[in-house]
Amino acid sequence: MFEENKCTIHVVFGDFKDDLKEVVMHLKNALPYADTDEQREIVTCFIDYLETGSIESHKRSQVLWLNQKEPSIDVNIGFVETYRDPHGSRAEFEGYVATINKAASKQFLALTERADKLLALLPWPKEFHGEKFQCPDFTCFEIVVYANGTIPTGINLPNYEDVREAHGSKNICLSNVLNSEDYRTQTSFLLDEDVQILKRTKGEVFLIHLACHELLGHGSGKLFTKSKEGEYNFPHGKIRHPFTGEPVINCYGPGDTWNSVFENISSAFEECRAECVGLFFSTLPEALETFGHTGQYAEDLMYLNWLIMVRAGFLAIEFYSEDKGHWRQAHMQLLLNHPDFQMSHSRLFVTRPGYQFNSSLFQARFAILRTLLSASERDAEEVLAKGTRESAQGSEFLKIEHRRNRSAVIRLNRKKIRSVGLPAIRELLMKLQVYRSTADAEKGREFFTELTTIPRNLMEWRRIVLANKRARPICVQVHTRLIEDNDGESHVIMEEFPATPLGIIESHVARFKNWAFEC
Repeated sequence: MFEENKCTIHVVFGDFKDDLKEVVMHLKNALPYADTDEQREIVTCFIDYLETGSIESHKRSQVLWLNQKEPSIDVNIGFVETYRDPHGSRAEFEGYVATINKAASKQFLALTERADKLLALLPWPKEFHGEKFQCPDFTCFEIVVYANGTIPTGINLPNYEDVREAHGSKNICLSNVLNSEDYRTQTSFLLDEDVQILKRTKGEVFLIHLACHELLGHGSGKLFTKSKEGEYNFPHGKIRHPFTGEPVINCYGPGDTWNSVFENISSAFEECRAECVGLFFSTLPEALETFGHTGQYAEDLMYLNWLIMVRAGFLAIEFYSEDKGHWRQAHMQLLLNHPDFQMSHSRLFVTRPGYQFNSSLFQARFAILRTLLSASERDAEEVLAKGTRESAQGSEFLKIEHRRNRSAVIRLNRKKIRSVGLPAIRELLMKLQVYRSTADAEKGREFFTELTTIPRNLMEWRRIVLANKRARPICVQVHTRLIEDNDGESHVIMEEFPATPLGIIESHVARFKNWAFEC
């Protein structure tokens, strides 16, 4: 309602009430089939959360969810991720049903057991580490259905910082999404020999990066806070700032959160930090040995990890708006590969899995690319200063080489990853963590905005990326249906659909047939 010289804003709740009524109905119907009292309480908390909006009920459900030990079926639900909100604060609906791949999950047990020792190797001072790392589970899921605008290949939950600090978190690999053949067929801008190495890895490189990103990336570091009682969770005024040498007094106040302080850059900033942690640990033999990889194969995995990250940053330029000078709030999919997957959705649900990719990850990976390019330029200048111009030719750490017909190829010197690339990533990690820990949104925003702004001399890359776009792969989820046989017994069958536009339509008809007829 507007009046002269003023306006009144009416806030109206209940945008999803009709859809959520159906969700609640099915949750209530599921209660009798819960295996344990704990599972029944989780579902009850979900119901109360969706009916009343109680965050405390949802937090309770997440604590109970964390305490489950090796369930055969896993379910979680809620308004979870804030990636697509321009303000980085409003979360969207998300829910999944998955079976547990117990054999694959055991593969990562060693990583969680060694997490404390590995995290101590990260480049920031010991005061910026948490007092005690809450070692999370690392579980491999086979997704049956994922109801959301996007589907990730990896998750680290819950997102409530107080729950994480008190009860830990759980890392999840969605293995049937991760192992999709589409993730290994996008090879534009790579040399033929690199494509052959990529094919030989059979997805291990993606799995290792995902594990380090989720477990050691999002699970690392500390936020300095002050409680409403005036207590600090760090030695207030006694820690020296790594950049200024001054005592650290700035921190998150009562009611402050990471998202509320860093606002719209929080997601990209944190994703960049986690991606850098993944790159960092891929250079350490002790980390790769945790996955059972040694020798030349481990070196190939490290090389590919860095190469694919560079390629991801290169491809991300497509989603930078040259006219407006900022990253578009696009919602595409990728696992360190081409950032767009065919999307199809209806009401709250989608029929296509992919890796959750948005402007946050575009920015994060371009920030890494820009950092590595700068490191390569500095190294080339040093080489040139020590010798002749000829000695610098072909010795660059990183080069994106223009080719005819508006194409390009990425050349990464694997011999210089540890000597040139790693120091640059260590420095970037240090800055990201210090700004994050000390709630220094002003300097953090200034630093990160400059790093993710594409200079005009690099905008030609955007035209090359657009000129070489490939058709988007299509992935379609299965649908489960309850049927009765001739004896009156009920059975669950699984329907699969082809990964084509027609398959998407067929999957929607199968999933929403009753709803469509009602309309």
